[in-house]
Amino acid sequence: MNKPLQIWQHGVGAIVEHPAQMILVRHSSDAIRVVGMAGSTNWLHYPLVTQQLNGHCHLQILRILLRYRCDSTTALITNIVLHDAENNIFKAAGLNLCAFNWDEIMLLVNQEIPAGRGLNLSIGIRFDGADDETHALEISGVGLEINEASRPAQHKQKPDLV
Repeated sequence: MNKPLQIWQHGVGAIVEHPAQMILVRHSSDAIRVVGMAGSTNWLHYPLVTQQLNGHCHLQILRILLRYRCDSTTALITNIVLHDAENNIFKAAGLNLCAFNWDEIMLLVNQEIPAGRGLNLSIGIRFDGADDETHALEISGVGLEINEASRPAQHKQKPDLV
């Protein structure tokens, strides 16, 4: 078996689903920093680029990787969802993750998927409490640990276009 490969999306690559619910969205050189309104929830979306490896059309998604920190216990990561186009590959809900120093987490996925569709990692966030200034959360990167699946490529013949 080949050595697993890690692919990362820098924290600044996040797309905020509901920017109007944020007090601050700052893309800096090393991370995205978001400050949410009290009592709000939101999603940060990270498109992840994968390529077909060595003629194979299936990937084994081994782990989801996340590096983050929070300014207080009122800023939380609540959900992590990995999508393959419109299909959910992995979902972790009710997490309530909070770390005051940079923390890296790895979530075991271990699922084979066809390569070539768009992967997206979505991070659910929640901001509790009444003091908006403490609702800060930073993400410096998200990633996947992947491997080539053992299944060989099975290409369907496409009809000729006229």
